[in-house]
Amino acid sequence: MSSAATVRDAILECFRSSPRAVLSIREVNEWIASHYSGRWKDVSTSLADLVIGGNASSGYRRSEQFLERVGRGRYRLAECSRAESPQRDVVTAPARATQPRARAVTPAAPGETFAVPGVPATFATAREAAWREALSRHIPPAGNIPASSHMAIEFRVPNDLRAGHPFDLDNLCEPVFSVVINQLGYCGGGRPNLRSWFATRSINPDAGCTISFTAPAESPHLPGRVLVSDTYQGSLPKSARDTVVAEWLQRNQSPAPPQFNSRFAVALRFGSDHVNIGDIATGKVKSLIDNLFPVVGGTAGAPEDWRINVLDVEKGAGDLADDQVQITITQLSAGN
Repeated sequence: MSSAATVRDAILECFRSSPRAVLSIREVNEWIASHYSGRWKDVSTSLADLVIGGNASSGYRRSEQFLERVGRGRYRLAECSRAESPQRDVVTAPARATQPRARAVTPAAPGETFAVPGVPATFATAREAAWREALSRHIPPAGNIPASSHMAIEFRVPNDLRAGHPFDLDNLCEPVFSVVINQLGYCGGGRPNLRSWFATRSINPDAGCTISFTAPAESPHLPGRVLVSDTYQGSLPKSARDTVVAEWLQRNQSPAPPQFNSRFAVALRFGSDHVNIGDIATGKVKSLIDNLFPVVGGTAGAPEDWRINVLDVEKGAGDLADDQVQITITQLSAGN
């Protein structure tokens, strides 16, 4: 039903009704034009104003804002509890009444670990909103966690695929960073403050994830047989189809195609202190991982990075120049 009285309501209705979590300005404009012909022609400014903590000139109060910017001209709902539709409220209100939000408890202290039950979701999929809600319900506010911190995440998933979508490890991290950093205030409330992170993915019927926050520490040693251990120097890829690193791997490593059941561990150490390693949806980390297809499998634009079960990412490595990144890839035992 299209009954929005304001542009804010129309934008909220658009995101609620979309099967996809992330929408572009063009997609929102097209949806509004088709449902409210002639009322609002360009909502780009309104989208920016509705980002939580976004434009200082926004005419909306913080309590009225409900979006998160995930890339240039791309947005999604920042917190599904702020954007529940009336129909959803009717269905979910009883459950919410018996499950108070965990953020009312005492803030977390350094070194604490939190367990979140349920099947993790990758970003921009249908289950992301429910998974983000579970994360925010089971993790308390940041408290006195250091602003420049290390995050360790252990994901447990029931299998490699859910509804045909692979549980790519980097894509699993994006909703976690969005909730625990942007919403709950860890790492000083900003992803650029994240100095290093270590994530693992295993197949386990006891699905969920375990998250811990500590001061920056030395990266753990990667398990498995070393396939690549080299330092790339130059411009970083801007997308999965920008194959500058893939071509470098092919020239320098001559990797053999992996077997179907091969699994890998990957470590990326960036010399630059300015790269945002917490930005997965549109940042350098994902583009670089997508360029590892000569080793982990797949093709340009369609990497098989679901084979990666361990990711170790660090920035500001003192032994590297700003335009260098050390890449280590090891082969794990099949299925590990």
